[in-house]
Amino acid sequence: MTDITTNETPNTRLANLIKELGSTDTTIAKAIAVVTGKSISKTSVATHMPDGGNKKIKDDFFETIGDALPFLNAQWLKTGKGQMLKEWSSKQQNDFILKSKWYASLPAKSEPYDEKKYANLYPEARDIIKATSRWNSQDKVKKELKATPFKDVLKAMFKSTYSSGTLRVDVDRDLCNRFKEIRMMADPKQSQQQFADKLGVMRAMITSIESWRQNPSHHLMVRMWEQLSTPTKELNFKWLHTGQGKMFISSSGGSDEAKDLKIKELEAQLDKKEQIIDMMLTAQGQRFSH
Repeated sequence: MTDITTNETPNTRLANLIKELGSTDTTIAKAIAVVTGKSISKTSVATHMPDGGNKKIKDDFFETIGDALPFLNAQWLKTGKGQMLKEWSSKQQNDFILKSKWYASLPAKSEPYDEKKYANLYPEARDIIKATSRWNSQDKVKKELKATPFKDVLKAMFKSTYSSGTLRVDVDRDLCNRFKEIRMMADPKQSQQQFADKLGVMRAMITSIESWRQNPSHHLMVRMWEQLSTPTKELNFKWLHTGQGKMFISSSGGSDEAKDLKIKELEAQLDKKEQIIDMMLTAQGQRFSH
């Protein structure tokens, strides 16, 4: 993570910290509340952001955020001097991650990323699955700690994604609504319990998602894709994550542009084969004429 020049303010440095963590102001506010046990408003961090009020940061806030994010160099945040992160040893970095609630929330092990399993998915969906699979179990996090810079591990921990990490608090209502839309589309009479049984989860999770109390986890969305996709159509991950495109897409053809390109390629191959056959017949006719 880069240093910020000293002519910037604590507020701009706070904004840069959140950006570097790939996080949000509400997630950082929740982290402060969880770690310190203090009652804190979700907007308490936002009001200090340059585009959210630019409220002057007082000493007690520097102390509080320093307690919540012990890896942060509070002097850097306050004065701009030094590095953004403290110069921790590898042991300190590992202890922080391995004792975190985020790490404790992960399963002990998970299957490695399988290229063949997701071969028919759109590239965007494959990228999402592949990136998330690096951090979806405790054994993988331990491996990443040995090979990945600490700042990237922190990004995985704090990033505002659709994972089920402990610090994720800013629920995406549109995402939750699309989740419910999928359940209703599959069968308008299908109950939450029936849908939960199909996905292999508790009904309480489906209820929490549809009532905007939590986001569907990445693993749950992959399970939905596996259960609802067919040989001819598959659940569109891009639509699920962003609302763009259609709920389902062709499993075999892809976009219209891709289909047209494939047809042109096949036509070119056929033309080439016909030319080769004509040349062979011509050569054969010439040989027989002698």
